[in-house]
Amino acid sequence: MQRAFVLCFILGTLRENISASVGRNVCNSRICHETANRLIQYMDPSVSPCHDFYSFACGTFIKNSVIANNQDSIGPSVTLMETVNEQLKTILDEPLKPGAPKFEHDLKKLYRLCMDQDKINARGIQPAVELLRKVGGWPVLEEKYDRNWNVWSLLETEIAVEQIVHSGGIFFQLGVGKDFLDNTKIRIHLDQPTLGLEPEFLLKGPTEPVVMAYYEFMVDTAVLFGAKKNYAAIKMVDCLFLEIEIAKIMTTQEERRDFSRFYENKYTVHQLNTMIPWLNWARALDGMMPESVHEFTDEIIVVEPDYLRKLGKLLNRYPKEVVANYMTWRAVESMVEVLSDDIGKLKFDFDIALWGVTEMKPRWEKCLLMVSTRLDLALASLYVKKFFDGNSKRRAMEMVQRIRQQMLPEIDDVAWMDQTTKNFAKLKANTIIRNVGYAEQLTSVAEVDKFYSKLQMNPANFMEAVIDVNRFINVHSWEKLVRPVIKHDWRDYGNVFVINAYYDHQGNSIEFPAAILQPPYFHADLPLYINFGTIGSIMGHETTHGFDDKGSQFNHEGKLQPWWDERSEANFNQQKQCMIDQYNAFNDTKQTMMTVNGANSQGENIADNGGLKLAWKSYKRMFPDHPPNPEPSLPGLEGFTPDQLFLLSMANMWCSKTRTETLKLNILTGTHAPDEFRVKGMIMNFRDFGKIFQCPQGTPMNPTHKCYVW
Repeated sequence: MQRAFVLCFILGTLRENISASVGRNVCNSRICHETANRLIQYMDPSVSPCHDFYSFACGTFIKNSVIANNQDSIGPSVTLMETVNEQLKTILDEPLKPGAPKFEHDLKKLYRLCMDQDKINARGIQPAVELLRKVGGWPVLEEKYDRNWNVWSLLETEIAVEQIVHSGGIFFQLGVGKDFLDNTKIRIHLDQPTLGLEPEFLLKGPTEPVVMAYYEFMVDTAVLFGAKKNYAAIKMVDCLFLEIEIAKIMTTQEERRDFSRFYENKYTVHQLNTMIPWLNWARALDGMMPESVHEFTDEIIVVEPDYLRKLGKLLNRYPKEVVANYMTWRAVESMVEVLSDDIGKLKFDFDIALWGVTEMKPRWEKCLLMVSTRLDLALASLYVKKFFDGNSKRRAMEMVQRIRQQMLPEIDDVAWMDQTTKNFAKLKANTIIRNVGYAEQLTSVAEVDKFYSKLQMNPANFMEAVIDVNRFINVHSWEKLVRPVIKHDWRDYGNVFVINAYYDHQGNSIEFPAAILQPPYFHADLPLYINFGTIGSIMGHETTHGFDDKGSQFNHEGKLQPWWDERSEANFNQQKQCMIDQYNAFNDTKQTMMTVNGANSQGENIADNGGLKLAWKSYKRMFPDHPPNPEPSLPGLEGFTPDQLFLLSMANMWCSKTRTETLKLNILTGTHAPDEFRVKGMIMNFRDFGKIFQCPQGTPMNPTHKCYVW
């Protein structure tokens, strides 16, 4: 019935395309039928593509789809993620074979400890209670205890929490990373922390529903640990207000897009103690770094010095008891995933407010997430050997190369950039490193086993085992300070099962994990107009990230370095401002009644628009308008031209239905525009759209004024 409806639409509105398609072959392979069925089932031909291309491509899917109770959204990426998760579960459920490597033993042991819910529940919160004693206890539990707060030390508590929990920092983050100015060096980075709730929510104040849910989570957790309800309500509201005050002094996402502040932000420990004297930083480093790097005395990159200065003044205004309560709360919150169901249910009540989900995920999915984020290289090694097709990697590499090369004429074509800057830009495009599928070392049992050789994991108890793994990860990270720097270290590319792709500013590299190189994003046997519309536009997106508002600040070697002519940079800022203003005007009138943040999403919007153009131009170089041997059409879609199917497949990839709470979270805190506006923005700025779909200039999807950066 649906096929007939689509065909009627085609016959009524696209007659020219039908006559042009006479004589074209039809692809009748299984993957072509599956792809055609998805495109047909998702689209709504009653909507004019000229009026609303997103609804045209996705309307029926949005209308008919039901989001699972334990999901925050539904769409092609979620469906593929579920497929990959099932594949990973198959690996984890397989019994160990004789001679299995150590890393496989460790991986499956951790997973099985996590799956032993009865044992975890029998222990309850006692493992966390024992750890809290080691960090000095939780004041909210000590209503009648007259403690001498004059001897309490924020520093010693922070060190104790980090040594035991490895939470990543409460008031600040200490870690390691490449030097922005010289990526051949690894340095300590001192940064503002990640809070228990996104600052954008906290800044709305305590009456914001999500903030209220977070506060209830704090109070209920304290009560579960033994505090009296009324007392906990009083003490934890102080913690909440402290966290709100911290959010107020943090540097915003938009401000953090500018890397120019890193040109003069390296300090010795002595200089750091002078500049930010409220903490003994030498003692902090000594307490948090593993013994293997204690001799390290190099400079420290202070990412947000203003935040740290303000933090010292802020903490001086609060009683030590409040500060201690907050620190311990954050430590407890970081342990929720490894504790019993009673605290897990409290966290889920908060998730209902934050994400809108109404049902917990099955235990195996939680355990899969836990092991995949900690023992990623071990799981990745087993995954690529069992599920990834080497032919897909080869074909994807060819596509990436074509798209990367297409960036060169695009740079030449822009009128707002001077020739010297163009030459630097082309040098950068030419030197982009391609990481497609997986690192070859992942297929070597010896290499992966060597990496995990020093991991010693508690064999009996889940929480202790996770702490052991966290400690191993922490030591490996810190030891980068004393190891030779490897520019593209395979050990940093273990996330092969993630449905995503990446651009690394400091490596000038693009990464396409194995998991995304499969339907609906890619298949080696699909027509190229589909592959270029889907994975091709993503490849173009990641390539363009090298030249967005962030990427443009790094040179071809991945070093933070000015390489723009002053006038070219001013022109670039003008071009991207057009796009910022355009996306600021997008308003979600269907669910959240919120407008898109064009500034926070500018990098992704520049990459979306530039990426689509790169994929399109790359495809057209291979198949000009009238090729002698046109590609076959898809069954049931013979009335659509390859060019139309290119755009339709691109939009189909972003078809989604999202819970209102999740959509609000994404708009407020995310760097991506909602999927609807990603598609509309790309189509509205795409020069050839009007010709491809016969949409007159001035129609909503073919506006006269368009925004371009690349």
